[in-house]
Amino acid sequence: MSCVGKHKPKRLTPEEEAQAKQKRKEYKAAYFQKNKGKIQQYRQQHQPSKEKSRGYGFKWRYGISLEIYNQMVKDRNNRCDICGYQPLENAKQYEKLFVDHCHASNEVRGLLCFSCNTALGHFKDSSVLLSKAKEYLNKYGQKISNDSNNT
Repeated sequence: MSCVGKHKPKRLTPEEEAQAKQKRKEYKAAYFQKNKGKIQQYRQQHQPSKEKSRGYGFKWRYGISLEIYNQMVKDRNNRCDICGYQPLENAKQYEKLFVDHCHASNEVRGLLCFSCNTALGHFKDSSVLLSKAKEYLNKYGQKISNDSNNT
């Protein structure tokens, strides 16, 4: 006869829970101090490089390899498809070109700078909203330039 289901684990009081948590924290700290060299060596050997991690991200998010991304950058002379912005060679990650993709089909469309990519996102990839924004700018942009010429 099995005792499965008959034994209930003891519920800890909040004080006992806090004590157990503190003991686990102390144990982990002591274990790390004792095995610091081994742990650091393991991390160095098994931690992927930033480029490799970036490649995993492209594969997971967009279904393209890092090599395909690099080829896209090369094909565009490292420029944004909309505004032509060109990041520096040693640019930080957030300054590099972003993969633009359709959120419905996940199909890659091109490479954009942070500003253009964010703008499309704020317009929800809607050409209708972008057309309305263009009309708005043309309407009020014309008045602003005419008013500034009259002063």
